[in-house]
Amino acid sequence: MNHFLSRVTRVLSTTAVVVSAVVCVSSSSVYAEGRASVAAAGDGLRAADAGSCTGIDASTSSWSWTKPTLEFSTDSGATYQSASGTQWQTSVCRDTARYWFIIRTSTAADMGSAGLASGLQFKVTVPAKAGDTYMSAQGYSDMVSYSETSGAAVIVTKAASIAKLNFDSQQAVLARHPECKGVLEQCSFEKADVDYVATVIQHIDYSTAALNEQQLWQKGLWVGASVNGFSISMNCSSPPSGSSGSTYSDPSGSPPSGSSGSSSSPELKVSITNTPHLKFSGEVNSGSLKTFFTKDVATKCFGDGKSTTTLAQIAEKMSVQRSETKEGTTTPVFKAEAVSVPVEGIVVSVPNMTFSNPIYSVKNTLAAQSLAVYTQNNNSSSSPSSSPSSSSSGSSSGSTSDSSSSTPVLKNYVRTTVNVTKATITVVLVTGQKITIYRKVNGKLTLLKSMTGKKGSNKFITVFNKGYSFVVKDSKGKVISTQITSTSLRHFV
Repeated sequence: MNHFLSRVTRVLSTTAVVVSAVVCVSSSSVYAEGRASVAAAGDGLRAADAGSCTGIDASTSSWSWTKPTLEFSTDSGATYQSASGTQWQTSVCRDTARYWFIIRTSTAADMGSAGLASGLQFKVTVPAKAGDTYMSAQGYSDMVSYSETSGAAVIVTKAASIAKLNFDSQQAVLARHPECKGVLEQCSFEKADVDYVATVIQHIDYSTAALNEQQLWQKGLWVGASVNGFSISMNCSSPPSGSSGSTYSDPSGSPPSGSSGSSSSPELKVSITNTPHLKFSGEVNSGSLKTFFTKDVATKCFGDGKSTTTLAQIAEKMSVQRSETKEGTTTPVFKAEAVSVPVEGIVVSVPNMTFSNPIYSVKNTLAAQSLAVYTQNNNSSSSPSSSPSSSSSGSSSGSTSDSSSSTPVLKNYVRTTVNVTKATITVVLVTGQKITIYRKVNGKLTLLKSMTGKKGSNKFITVFNKGYSFVVKDSKGKVISTQITSTSLRHFV
């Protein structure tokens, strides 16, 4: 699968994913969808290249619902026309986790210089199969926007160049890249296998079950990056109910303790992987990154909790740092912009990245200041007290109580972090009390654990599968509010 998004592996399950943005963003009018679509179902659609589609090929009869369409614009989205009968074509597939597509010419995956023509951009409309619910879009392209209309995903994007690595077989990769022997998973690739002048490789995650709380936070997120691979990790907590509207998150699962070193403000990390230092031509490789997160995520993860704070004010306080093992930490040129169409949110973009494996961290000073105020108020609002011993009954995979059990908190809350097939449920309590933990699947609750939690942080570890979410009730049977947790997604082209 040299042309499609050949490997996409989840490291942690979906959650509130806010994304990194890269390619420089111009005026907000760039994000307009343009005039009404003119394409008929199947216009611009071609068969997937042999062996590339591991699921259902949209050009076949097995695709029994409405066919995708491809349109293109030569005036930056002011008007669109059907790609039917032109040199532009798209192949679309649906597998067990995602829809994915490539935009190309009728003869090659590389569009060549024609794909980078001024004003040229594409609109791909992919109707969802009945029962599928879309979540987010990621891949290799210069993304413009992602939205949903009548159950169909609408992606507007421009082609971009990429210095591509071909992940065919481990033996073949190592033969071409001897620098990766023994370190293939963490390799700093020296040189690309092929240079594409222009192409689009994209995918859209979906779920066949009702979206759980974590998946709902991912909905509407998109990332476009001209790199071979990237992973996204997000730490974000909406304000505990009853707090002063502050926002904080701590990857350790412990609540703030009053020490600035014990907690961290919400942060999005985009780790660039498997992207070569040099192009196949021998030139230094560079790329760009662009990400969009919805208004909900922007305000709850990166805002100060005040209803009067606007998206533009949040965007103004965004910050981006680049860190790399050999080069240290620097502040790259970036842009954060509030947009209103087709979806309200914030785009963060970094127009120029160099490699091999840098990490880009997106934060916001509003959230950091809010965390500091919350931590100070929380620390002074109550005093440490001893915690009762814990006991448990019912089925379980494992539970622990944090050493920070004396940490004062304003309100009970739950944070869930998922790592592949394991979920860690952290329950933070104002006072020690009995709690019950349930697994929720298709609206049905199954008891996992009944235990007496200590004041502060209590952790319970259990298995995780697609479609799972978790509910925790206090001693009075009331559901304890849940915060956004961390997620990490890994993507390869």
